[in-house]
Amino acid sequence: MVERDGWKPRDKEAAFNAGEHGGGGVPQDPGVPHEGQNQLTGEEVRRELRARIGINMIANINEVIVRDYDDVVGEFATLSNDDLLKIEYYKFNIAVSLIGVNPLELPGRSEEQKEADRSVFDSGASLVAGEYLRDDPDNPVAKKIWNEGAGAPVEAHRAFFKVVNSNVRHFLQKYRPPPS
Repeated sequence: MVERDGWKPRDKEAAFNAGEHGGGGVPQDPGVPHEGQNQLTGEEVRRELRARIGINMIANINEVIVRDYDDVVGEFATLSNDDLLKIEYYKFNIAVSLIGVNPLELPGRSEEQKEADRSVFDSGASLVAGEYLRDDPDNPVAKKIWNEGAGAPVEAHRAFFKVVNSNVRHFLQKYRPPPS
């Protein structure tokens, strides 16, 4: 070992474990529990898993949007305006239900941006809930989403996630090419 700044290791193992200047030791992977580190609770693991699933769902939706956009023409090849509005609500619902984040409450956005986003989410929510209400006209959760849009309580969006999840699966089956 090299002597620096007047520090001399007592033995090689102590020097390795403490790092060259006696601080910190070997960096630990924060994603892996180590001795002396608290284990994640079951709820924390479930929350993390839901967030990862939500992020992957949004990434898959965005992949379809990017593939469908025709740069030359400057418009979408197959997705309609209604499809795009529903997609924005799907992403909003996934963010609220799985990731635990309300996009309308994110910092750094002006009130005008938030209001524009709310309008898009509200329109998409009305379309998605309206389609569901055709099949189940008495569904109270769908009625709440249809009436209140993005402003509905988080619990209502979470309860409506089952519908959103089914719609996203159908959407991805329809627009996403099968894996090669």
